[in-house]
Amino acid sequence: MDFARAADRIDHYRMLLAQNQRLEALESIASEYSLGPWPLEVIGQFKSAQREVGETFFSERAQHLYEVGVSQTYKGDVGAVRSLAGALEIEPENLKILLTLGRNHLSQGNCAQVTEIVDKIVKNYFLLEERYILSGQLLVCKKKLEELRELILPPEFFSPPYRLYAMILSLRAAEVAKDISLIKTLGLELTKTEPQLPESYYWLWKHEPKKSLRKEYSDRYLSLCQNWSAKEKRKYYLEPILCNLVEEVRGSNDNI
Repeated sequence: MDFARAADRIDHYRMLLAQNQRLEALESIASEYSLGPWPLEVIGQFKSAQREVGETFFSERAQHLYEVGVSQTYKGDVGAVRSLAGALEIEPENLKILLTLGRNHLSQGNCAQVTEIVDKIVKNYFLLEERYILSGQLLVCKKKLEELRELILPPEFFSPPYRLYAMILSLRAAEVAKDISLIKTLGLELTKTEPQLPESYYWLWKHEPKKSLRKEYSDRYLSLCQNWSAKEKRKYYLEPILCNLVEEVRGSNDNI
């Protein structure tokens, strides 16, 4: 695919989008991609095309419901799922809606509702890093951590901001492998780069033999979760499974 052909392809995808033919555009991308292998630069063009096709809104109503759902998500309003589900009924393949609804279900532990969403994303947006992150988070939700170990890729394979969430998945997979060294390495790195992220302190607490350090890590985890705000939710919106282990940590503290 030379640059002229790439430009023609992009024009073709956009023409289909203009006709509200998202699935046809996605199928065209997949068909062209299957003719590879392609150099990295061209793969990047396919990725950009998938994202543009996926994130385009056709309906003002769907976009409004999506934006309402996002706002409700940050406020912790349970009505977010209803708003996002309404948006998805109008635009069932919209990437933004799929991802946000999937994360909402995961944050509430509704694993079953996420499976169909992940299947759609894996099929239609197979080049995007969100596909991997959400698939891994679904396995965490289902407690299928052995499968997560098989899925896991090193965080350095990912670009920002996805590298952070790949690190969290790696932490969870490392516990299954009982790789305490990797848990401590990733946990300490996260406390330096993302000091407001609670999960790193949980893993350090769980695998720290020194009583004084365990208390320090648990206090930090509980404090962050207790004061978790809309601002933090917005910052870490790609990780929906946060602060769900407060009772475990608090119960351990009570026994110290």
